[in-house]
Amino acid sequence: MLQRLKDAGTKIHTYVDGLCASAGTFILMMGDDVNIYENSVVMIHKPINICYGNALDFQKCIDVLNTIENSTMIPLYMKKAKVDEEKIKELINAESWLGAKEVDDTFDVNLIKEQKQVAACASNLFKNYKNVPKSLKNMLKKAEEPKLDYSDFEKRLFNIKK
Repeated sequence: MLQRLKDAGTKIHTYVDGLCASAGTFILMMGDDVNIYENSVVMIHKPINICYGNALDFQKCIDVLNTIENSTMIPLYMKKAKVDEEKIKELINAESWLGAKEVDDTFDVNLIKEQKQVAACASNLFKNYKNVPKSLKNMLKKAEEPKLDYSDFEKRLFNIKK
């Protein structure tokens, strides 16, 4: 979709004002200019899939994952890269959580000398990743919703019905 907008002459401005992770980085890298705040984080990793079946089915899954990495991810990242392809592959292989300075060192971005306050972060997908920064894990623990007890409300509601 973004490529069609670019083909029509639309300038695309992308921003990271918190966390941009996984396939979200594909959209990020499509920007004509990529803007990142001092306290932003970008996470890149190898493509992930769920596979079921026999060895032939698994090989097809492997082939698809390799195609996604080599035909989509690497070319997108390399359009903005300040480093060589080997370094990009290392970062992908390592499931890298890059702070703004690391993103600025690795990609052609505009580092905004300002911090954005993250207003919301709701995802249990982080449990699927092995290198989630401790600061983000701690933020997620604090944001976990407490178990709500509706029993008092239900008692009052049932009393009204009587």
